[in-house]
Amino acid sequence: GIRIDLLVENKIMFQEGIINEDLAFGFAVFIRAKKICYMDEKIYYRIREDSISHPKDFFQKHGNKLIFHSYLYNSTYLFNLLKNPDLQSIYPLIRRCLRRHSSVPVRCWIEDRTLSPKEGLAFLLPYMQNQVKMAYYFPTLAGLALKIKKFIKNLVRKDLCIKKH
Repeated sequence: GIRIDLLVENKIMFQEGIINEDLAFGFAVFIRAKKICYMDEKIYYRIREDSISHPKDFFQKHGNKLIFHSYLYNSTYLFNLLKNPDLQSIYPLIRRCLRRHSSVPVRCWIEDRTLSPKEGLAFLLPYMQNQVKMAYYFPTLAGLALKIKKFIKNLVRKDLCIKKH
């Protein structure tokens, strides 16, 4: 558990209006805690199909704009942690998390370029997956590829529906 006084003294709260808000919250607690316990036992958790973060229909549930802003918030938070020399011992963890989060805002931006100026995402380039970097530099081609992918997916879905009946 987390001590309430740690949260109150450091004004640590969940960021409202975003999804995946536990990332920044968890890092804020981890960085400010005086003592952290390590448990050397396996913890199992179940992923429910109807979970809010289930990847199957993640974008349909949350929408491109909310996902963009949430992941950009988290990526910016992580990026700023890398500027703190006191956190050098956890830089590898921060960079790993940043690599997992930095591609999502660009993927959202490719679908809707009104979300941000392109330059506003440039700070994420060193952490993006290569295919997302290419999409950043060539968004029109990436957008076309996404449309083709959706078109094919819909064709397959329609074809499966026809075959079932």
